[in-house]
Formats: sequence, structure tokens, C-alpha cells
Amino acid sequence: MKQEEEVAMRQFWLRYFAATEKRSWLACLSAPQRLKMLTELMQWEATD
Repeated sequence: MKQEEEVAMRQFWLRYFAATEKRSWLACLSAPQRLKMLTELMQWEATD
């Protein structure tokens, strides 16, 4: 992975965890649980 991609991925994960750590029911989930949920969601394909 290129350095720019690594930086972008790190920023994405930091923003994701910052955004989900204090949000209602998401706040009840641990970081590994939130990661699992995100991994599952990212496998869905967007449709119009």
C-alpha cells in the first residue's frame, strides 16, 4: 500500500471511531464490535 493510501486509511478509521464512540447505541459497543459492524457494512454493494 502506498504511503498516501495508508494515511487516508488511518484518517478514515480515526474519523469512524471518533464518530461512533459517543453515538447512542453505538457507544455501548466496544471498538472491536464497531469494527466488525463496519466490516460487514462495507461488504454491501450500493444500488441506485
